[in-house]
Amino acid sequence: MAQLFGVNEAFALQAALLHDVSNVVPKDRMMSIAEAQSIDIIDEELRFPRIVHQKLSKDMAMEIFGCTNMAILNAIECHTTLKAGASPLDKVLFVADKISWELPGEHPYQEMMRQRLEVFDLDGAILVYLNHVWGQRDKLKVMHPWLIEARQELLASSKHLA
Repeated sequence: MAQLFGVNEAFALQAALLHDVSNVVPKDRMMSIAEAQSIDIIDEELRFPRIVHQKLSKDMAMEIFGCTNMAILNAIECHTTLKAGASPLDKVLFVADKISWELPGEHPYQEMMRQRLEVFDLDGAILVYLNHVWGQRDKLKVMHPWLIEARQELLASSKHLA
């Protein structure tokens, strides 16, 4: 996917390998470790601590694996929620993360995302997922502001419909 969208393949590979590195940390310890590392935590992450894993993975990529490339670190940091002003690397990692899941049951958004990628529409693939989450917002514990802002930005700058 990196090659298709003109993203440095080595950067994409490194981001892919490190994006979920914090999953080695038990879920009930993620928040305390993030706080100990002085990671900026927002209210939505306090209410649903699992989301902080993207920031914790960024920190671990720096501290444990010595990653200093800000493009890679930024992609890791927003791979779950995306964010406004996302780079092509951010977007590629975000989409790859969502379509790589092996989920029980049917998840038509994954197939719809793949269909958008087949016509080289990376932003469209992203919006398929973001719109899916948006449609579930009343059922979710939180809506991360980065996700909301990324969706608004993509809707404002694209031909895609909400």
